[in-house]
Amino acid sequence: MGNDSEPAGLKKSMKALLLSLLSLSLLSVCGLRAQPDSHAENPVDALKITVMGSSVPWGAGAKDNKGYMHMYADLLKQRHAEKLGADWKVSNRSIGGNNTLNILDRWERDFIGDHSRYVIYALSLGNEGIHEHGQVRFDQFRDNMLKLIAMACAQDKIPVVTNNYTREDFNEKDYAYIKRINLLIHQWDVPSVNLLGAIDDGGGHWAKGYQADGAHPNTEGHEEFFYAMVPSLFDALKAGKPVPERQAGTALTLAKQQLAFVPENRIHPFTLSFDVKTSSGGTVASFATDTNPGLLTIAENTGALSYQSPDGKSIVGKDSISDGEWHTVTLTHYFARGITFLYVDGVRVGELAEKLHAQGFCLGDAAMKADYRELFFYRSAMNDEEVALLHAGKMLKSSLELYAPLDGQGKLGSNPLVNFAQSLNDSLKLRSGNGK
Repeated sequence: MGNDSEPAGLKKSMKALLLSLLSLSLLSVCGLRAQPDSHAENPVDALKITVMGSSVPWGAGAKDNKGYMHMYADLLKQRHAEKLGADWKVSNRSIGGNNTLNILDRWERDFIGDHSRYVIYALSLGNEGIHEHGQVRFDQFRDNMLKLIAMACAQDKIPVVTNNYTREDFNEKDYAYIKRINLLIHQWDVPSVNLLGAIDDGGGHWAKGYQADGAHPNTEGHEEFFYAMVPSLFDALKAGKPVPERQAGTALTLAKQQLAFVPENRIHPFTLSFDVKTSSGGTVASFATDTNPGLLTIAENTGALSYQSPDGKSIVGKDSISDGEWHTVTLTHYFARGITFLYVDGVRVGELAEKLHAQGFCLGDAAMKADYRELFFYRSAMNDEEVALLHAGKMLKSSLELYAPLDGQGKLGSNPLVNFAQSLNDSLKLRSGNGK
């Protein structure tokens, strides 16, 4: 590259840096301030959520346009009726075809004018023109999303972001852009939702049977998106729960014990990830279904990790993890795609074709002793890049319902089972290895 191009490149780099610094400075306080008073000239409804998006969040493709945002609004009503959450109101201001430029143009009228405390930005690179224009539209989407987030925070509003999803005309390059932007959104200091992991076919297209047309999911596809949304997210935000940060130096020993938890609502796609250190074999984790449990076990003779599905099929690892060193175990399930993947230390071990109806989850069992740290539970599946980044120590937040550092040393307070995720799931419990 010649010297005559350096000023333009430098200017572009400085712009990106300034955008990042601006967003970080505002995001560090976004959602942590006291809720503003309502003023006559601009009253704010502390329990109102405005959805600013395009046709998919509006409900296109679903029966009667009752898509995933409508389903989530119904869940919030149900939670309130069951005294599990506040009396939330959802105002859907999504418009078909919208991209970040459209949202910026109508932001003052449709969001500020809606007098909501919260906003869900639900946009996609598809409408941004990623398929036709590539990198320039990737940059436009990223920069404008950071601007929209910063604008909300500057107005004492709390933003939530949905990540990017599939489309039938996406090619390999488009898919790479989708995964790249999602890795960024995962790490932004705002709550986010992993929609791609809910319905991806592994190539950036709709899972078979879950599309209404090339650009929209059908009712079943919208339902998969809905399952990826953390039920108590907005109640956690209302309570002032901050974005989670990864915690180092914690561990919890389970000796003939189990650490159990239950998701807040029915799940379809999911990701379970944790670190384990042991010198013996046995069951390191399990989950219940309507029939047989799913099991993650370490073989006594080889020390290799295996996953046994409820129907008896298995993924069998090759390398020992019973070597007294820390290892990351990740199990991720794409319900719509009908496949489960097992990873060790961020590397894929194998896969199984299945559709799971997982319920309660456990770490440990009655027959072994092991140390555990950093338990993650996501309401969506993860791809290779996401799993590798999680293993590398990054905090990925999209669809995160539970993050427990497992602090047996009391470094983080008196509760060793505290959940740092932006949810109110407090179901983590220790119990004896026989399940009592």
